[in-house]
Amino acid sequence: ISQSKIDTFGRYFLTYYFSQEKNQENYQSSLRTYVSEKVDISDWKALEKMLKSVNYYGSEQTKKGYSVEYLLNVSVDNRSKMQKITFEVEPTKNGFLVTTQPKLTDFSFNWNTLKRECLNNGEN
Repeated sequence: ISQSKIDTFGRYFLTYYFSQEKNQENYQSSLRTYVSEKVDISDWKALEKMLKSVNYYGSEQTKKGYSVEYLLNVSVDNRSKMQKITFEVEPTKNGFLVTTQPKLTDFSFNWNTLKRECLNNGEN
């Protein structure tokens, strides 16, 4: 499966994941197309963040699919912040479905991060 297909799916999903929909039911309904029925999204709420940019950071094969990472520039209270989002997808007949709730962490490029990334990539 090509990385570009995973990336394209992920970008569409993130657009909906970061929607500013205030109504929780509408928010969950718009996500359902992209999320596996096996995943309980009843407590998923719209984030108080505006998505400004999305950069594909990579994916790794897992037992059931792929773990996908993106670097995001988000706006929180009119201030920009870089974050990394990670979630898992599994292939389906017509594309992919998200199988885990996305995990957001703060991210910055610094020497230790880059060194760790280079060392990890060298081990694969």
